[in-house]
Amino acid sequence: MKVGIEVSKGYLRLRFPRALFNGNQKYLSLNLVDTPENRVAAEIKVRQIELDILAGYFDPTLAKYKADHTATPKKQKVYSLLELWEKYTQFKSGQVQESTLVRDYSLIEREAHQSITYY
Repeated sequence: MKVGIEVSKGYLRLRFPRALFNGNQKYLSLNLVDTPENRVAAEIKVRQIELDILAGYFDPTLAKYKADHTATPKKQKVYSLLELWEKYTQFKSGQVQESTLVRDYSLIEREAHQSITYY
């Protein structure tokens, strides 16, 4: 029996054979946006389900096949060195003297701005 992959409103879902549910159509949303990477994850899930069907271990409640969000890493923001420095100084602002921020931290930030313009 074949499990299908479909796109519904931009998200991937699995379509199960009617024979598994007494003629009723069942779907399982993977809560994954339709991207090439997520299609690979969906295909892996399909293979797992098809193997379970063949081996007699299919879970008709579908709980075993619910979306595993750890399979696709979330995109992380990439910060420049200067952005990281600004975040660091904001974090440290409550922990150091104002004079340190003005004298030392702003000096380093100015130097960083100047070195960036030379490259």
